[in-house]
Amino acid sequence: MAKNDLAFVTMDGYRKILRQVWRPEVGEELFDKIRYSRLAKVADSYKWSKKTYNYAVSALRCAFVDGYRDFPEKHNPASALKCLRITKKDRPVIDPFTIQEAEALIAAIHRDWGEAQGNYDEFRFFTGLRPSEEIALRVTDCDVSQGKIKIDKARVVARDKDRTKTSEDRIVELRPRALLILKRHLALRARLKLEGKTIHEDLFLKDDGTPIRNLQYPWIRWRRTLTVTLKGRYREPYNARHSSVTWNLMIGKNPLWVAKQHGHSVQTMLETYAAWLEGTTELDLVAITRAMEGPTAAGIMARKPAASARPTRAAALSIPPESPRAVSSLSTDGDAKTQVPDNWWKLMAGERDSKPRRAFDPYTLSRAVLASKAVYTIMIFAFFLASLSTPVHSRLHTTIRTVPYGQLCHFRAFCLGFRFL
Repeated sequence: MAKNDLAFVTMDGYRKILRQVWRPEVGEELFDKIRYSRLAKVADSYKWSKKTYNYAVSALRCAFVDGYRDFPEKHNPASALKCLRITKKDRPVIDPFTIQEAEALIAAIHRDWGEAQGNYDEFRFFTGLRPSEEIALRVTDCDVSQGKIKIDKARVVARDKDRTKTSEDRIVELRPRALLILKRHLALRARLKLEGKTIHEDLFLKDDGTPIRNLQYPWIRWRRTLTVTLKGRYREPYNARHSSVTWNLMIGKNPLWVAKQHGHSVQTMLETYAAWLEGTTELDLVAITRAMEGPTAAGIMARKPAASARPTRAAALSIPPESPRAVSSLSTDGDAKTQVPDNWWKLMAGERDSKPRRAFDPYTLSRAVLASKAVYTIMIFAFFLASLSTPVHSRLHTTIRTVPYGQLCHFRAFCLGFRFL
């Protein structure tokens, strides 16, 4: 076996399974005296899943193949161990998010952990990258002018690989929402670089500017926000990739293009995701299309207003609700689901009531001006009548006593209003 035939993580896993399982069982026996029945008995004694069983058998067969190269005339007993057939039921069930659930989770992550972590998780929903591919992205892989990113590497167990899971490079075309996230994150990265916190070329980073070396870091935050903040049913971060594939198929994208974008075959894509395309409503299609084309709560929340500035009505509408029960069905308490309004994307994007409002209603203000003018005219006329029969020094006193107090207040309000108009 050549040095680079196995990936580092695979080789490390094989070492662990040999050290923990096979060596304690057959390590003391002579190598060429071990029989097939002995190996099969050991393998059957463990209560493994089919995937773990196959992994353990594969590790043993690799070790025995190397050992029996010195004895080509002898039979390799490990070659008779067969891997179990993994059916569709044995594979992990995909559980994609609805667009409403994804937006709620994205907004909550932005609130809980800040812009750097929020951009990382938001980007995965609208690009469908594998976690190992996203964490390995570098600034030089991004072409903002063309709206594309290059995927040709991965990072597994804090080690960089020069190839992806399928060993095939690809170019991912960014939808407007994904491109906006990328631009916003590059701006954040530039600010951290000016502050001297970032001296590396990794695209995604922590709050302090250091690179994300291990997937454990974002996973802990993802899990806490989903289960503690939103009190929802836990789903693995890989379901963000499943969601991206499902959304693109739901809105009618070419299956060949979708498969190329996400780095898998058309057959695998259709076999895995076809069941989720049933029951799609027109509202779902509109919501997904709008989400992919423009910003929502997470993007608006990232642009923090000045502390002294008072938020406008439009800005207040863009802030997501504090309770996760106001969005979709993430909560697991009870069977009742809160209905999502039809114009939820407008509320999240701040499009509703975004026109500036006047400080006063013009109709009400005009009525007040007319009333004040009428009171003013009556007062002048009363002063004129009093001046015909009384001395000058008592005219004003008489007029003020005869005019009701409410009218004087209206007159004063009119004068003040005339001064500022």
